[in-house]
Formats: sequence, structure tokens, C-alpha cells
Amino acid sequence: IYTADFRGDGQASVAMICDAPAMDKFGDVYPNMRPILTVKGMWARMWDFRDPLQDPDDESTWKWSDNPVLCLCWHLCFNRFGEQLDFRSAVLPVLDMWIEEANVCDEEVPLAIGGVQKRYTCSGVDRTDNSPKSGTNAILASMDGWICRRGDGSILIVAGKFREKYCVEVTDFEVIGIQNQRDVTFDEECNQLTPVFNYPAVGYSTTNTDLFEDFDDQETAGRVLPQEARYDWVTEWRQARRLGKRDWIRIRQKRRGKLYFNLAGINAAYAPWIRLN
Repeated sequence: IYTADFRGDGQASVAMICDAPAMDKFGDVYPNMRPILTVKGMWARMWDFRDPLQDPDDESTWKWSDNPVLCLCWHLCFNRFGEQLDFRSAVLPVLDMWIEEANVCDEEVPLAIGGVQKRYTCSGVDRTDNSPKSGTNAILASMDGWICRRGDGSILIVAGKFREKYCVEVTDFEVIGIQNQRDVTFDEECNQLTPVFNYPAVGYSTTNTDLFEDFDDQETAGRVLPQEARYDWVTEWRQARRLGKRDWIRIRQKRRGKLYFNLAGINAAYAPWIRLN
């Protein structure tokens, strides 16, 4: 029996009622078939570790944010449907790194049409019957992010902006084995990449930016070999385009393989970029 204690604080609900017209009028009333409800909201509040007025143990001090690094911290440590890590061991030991990467996401980048926008933002929704990993991957995709868990349990994070200090060098002294693939098979080729994102201008439905194409390679292959790059938690056209350019360069690399290091090269596991000497 429901009582006054069943309040549902912190939850939102929405309902839509559609009248059913006569069959011969259905196409006139609903020319695009059944309506699909779209809801836009500033939902989860999260701890911004850059704000001294916010307390990680007091949710009432938190604020909403679309910063991907803050979203990832909330999802990993505070979301009850997330990874449920302890922020004291996952974030605090490398807090300076998290602060820097959050600032990188907030950096303003110029637009070709004039003006600026944040380098990376994140806006998305997930289902509780999905694995927490799906949310983690969606947030990382929105900023071309890289994470790694150290042996002490702390989480290293780097947003998609190259910096020399995050690049390590290894020499032939550390390399004990190489698996080198000099080209890719035909079914792995890609000469057309379609960045797909969630676009507010068309009712928050998925759409794509301009394509990345290699017309010479299409002519050589005799066909278009397409792939999609999905950024489901991205709502900015230019951001999806920038992310697509990064993936296009990455996909077009023919040489693949693996490197096997000895223990002297173990620190390479904690760097997003590795330079070989």
C-alpha cells in the first residue's frame, strides 16, 4: 500500500496521450507514424572538483555540468547505476590530472563560421539495463578520451588533445617482440567515414555531419567501403566533425600490430601516446 513515504524524490516522469483517429484518417493525423516523445533536461548534478565550494560528500552542493570529465567522474564513482568506484582511491590520488583534463574540455576552440565553443561537451541518456561500460564508452567517445587504471586503483584520464608530457619513449632495449601488419584486408578497408551524433536541430534524432571520403581509393576499390563513427552523447555538429576527423586519420592507418615490452617498459602502459626509438 502506497503511503506518503513513497515520494520518488529525485525522479522525473512524463506522459503523452495520443488520440486514435479513424483508420482512413490515420495518415492525415500522423503522417510520420506514431509520435516519439523527446525530453530535454539538466538532469544529474555532479561534483566539480575544481570548485572549492562543492563537497563530494554533500550532493546538495553539486551542480549540473556537460563537461565530459566531470560526467565520467560522476558515472564511475557516484552514479548508483555506474561503476561504483570509491572516489578517494580512484580520483583523489591523481586529482591534478583530472582537473587539467576537465579544463581541457572547457577550452574554447574557434569555429570556421566565427565564434567559439567548448572543445568537448557531453549530453546523453542511458538505460539501467545496460552495462555501466556503455555509459563509460559513450562519455569517452564524446572527448576522444583515454583512461587507464593503475595498480593502486587510481584512474588516469587524458582528453583528446595531444600534449608532449603524456608521450613516453621506448627503445629497442624495452621491446622484446613485435607483431607487424603492414596492410589491412579488403573487408577492413574504409574509404568513407560517417560521423553520427545526436542533433538538437532535428529534434534530438541521430544525424550525420559531412562525410570523410577518399575518392581515389573508392575508384581503386571499385566501390564505397563505409564505416560509421558514433558519438551518441555529442550534440554539437562541429564537435562531432572534429571527433570524426580524428577517427578518420586513425582508421586510415594501414600499419597495425602489437609491441611486447619487458618490465623496463612497463610505464608505457600508463601513457596514451608512445614514441618508438
